[in-house]
Formats: sequence, structure tokens, C-alpha cells
Amino acid sequence: MNCDVCSTPIDLRDFYILHTTDVAYSPDYWDTLVQLHETLRPGHLRDDRADFYAEVMRISLYRSNWAICPACIDLFATDRKKARRWAVEYAAHPQAARIPETAPVDSNRTLAVAQAAMERRYGAGSERGRIATKAASTAQRALGGPRTVVVSEEIGTRRANFWRLFKKTTGL
Repeated sequence: MNCDVCSTPIDLRDFYILHTTDVAYSPDYWDTLVQLHETLRPGHLRDDRADFYAEVMRISLYRSNWAICPACIDLFATDRKKARRWAVEYAAHPQAARIPETAPVDSNRTLAVAQAAMERRYGAGSERGRIATKAASTAQRALGGPRTVVVSEEIGTRRANFWRLFKKTTGL
């Protein structure tokens, strides 16, 4: 099993389980995601509205609990004791673990958190900030409200490849 944030292999004795709400609504997670995308692929999320929208939707619609490594848990304001307890239960009895299921979240709220991260990164008044805001506005119009759609497996594969490349490039 790998961390759902950084794709690092997880030691079953030391990890956390979070729900989609913990991840999708985390400003620190989105700040990190935007910064890392900009480091590896400058302008990628800022300029590519389809990818920005896809990333918001992928995270909003994630239907499984998130496995989080100790290095990534600081990105989330969550009850760590509960998240750790769920992980211990899962590690001991994966098939019989009594962990509440996660569900898709409000994609409009996720978009608002993601857009705020883009504005913090690029500055709302700068040219880059205006492009980021325009990308978010396009995504907002496309969303039109919370909905459920099927997210392509290709998005998950691209995300995993992105994190592998990031680790290789930065040595983290």
C-alpha cells in the first residue's frame, strides 16, 4: 500500500486513514499540491483548465478512505488519534475493519479551497493570479453544483507518476 498523497510505500505499523473531507477541504494539502505541480510542471494547473478541473473532481469524488503516511499527515487538520486507530484496526484485520466509509464531497467547496491555494501561490491581482482565477471560474461553471461523475483511471495514474517524478527530482 502507498500513501495516497505522495505515493510513498506505507509501513502498516505507522500510517493514518482519513476521509475525503479531511483531504479535499485542507488548505495546506492544496497549497502543497499547487506548489509541487508548479515546481515540476510550471504553469500546469494554472494554465490548463481541464487539468485543474480534473484534479478538483478527482479529489472531490474519491470514494475510498485515504491512506496517509507520517510525512504527509501534517497537511491535515484532523483527529489524528482516530485516524491512527482506524489504521491500526485496518492493519490488524483488513477485511473486518470497522472504519466508516468515505463518500464524495461537495466539489464546489473543494474548488473554493483549491482556488484559494492558487491565489495564495500566484497572487489574486497578478497576471498569474488572474489566469488561475479564470481557470477556477471555468471549472466552477462546468461543475454547476455538486454532482457525481466517473473519474478516469488515467488521472490516478498521472498523479502517481507525478509524485514519483517529484521525489526523484527533489530527492525527498
